[in-house]
Amino acid sequence: MLFNDYVTMDSYSGTKINFYDASLDTRTDRGTGNTTFDYFPDDFAVGDAIEFVVPSNAWQNLKINVGTAIAATSYAGKWQMRNDWGGTWTDITVVDGTVGFSVTGANEVTFNASSSTFYGKWGQGDYTIRYLITAVDTPTQGGANATDKAKVGTWNITIQNGDTKSLADIYAAYPTALLKGATDANFSQYACPYFITI
Repeated sequence: MLFNDYVTMDSYSGTKINFYDASLDTRTDRGTGNTTFDYFPDDFAVGDAIEFVVPSNAWQNLKINVGTAIAATSYAGKWQMRNDWGGTWTDITVVDGTVGFSVTGANEVTFNASSSTFYGKWGQGDYTIRYLITAVDTPTQGGANATDKAKVGTWNITIQNGDTKSLADIYAAYPTALLKGATDANFSQYACPYFITI
């Protein structure tokens, strides 16, 4: 039984990849259906961010194909999340295979979305993570995506080889936070997994 199948972000309605311009306090949609798009402008500044938004769905982890790496004399950033527009941004711990969009190729950004900081019942707000620029000296390249659409990990459950699993098996294996308060009667309200038999 496997979790976290990846799907392209545009598989979900209303998803967005936004560039946030701190100097103008504006967001520009980069297009989740696009394979090529800029992460940041070449003159990116402190406070700018690239945001990945998935409305009303629990999800975790990103797959991003960096075609052009970010470049500057030096820069730093951090990953943050919030679970609705207007909510407070919270720092999160990730394993960033892109190393702040500086490593080219297809890489994952993984994080624990079943933790209490990210968890919420489906339908409660937009689940958003962002990479925020916290320091930069002499930027020359804002980085760009290539080849593949951005992907997010789902809470799908894949039953392999025709195995049959009981609800008790799912309770035992599914991320604990998503089942907080779940019972047989309301299980689908909390997790709503779909099953794919291979």
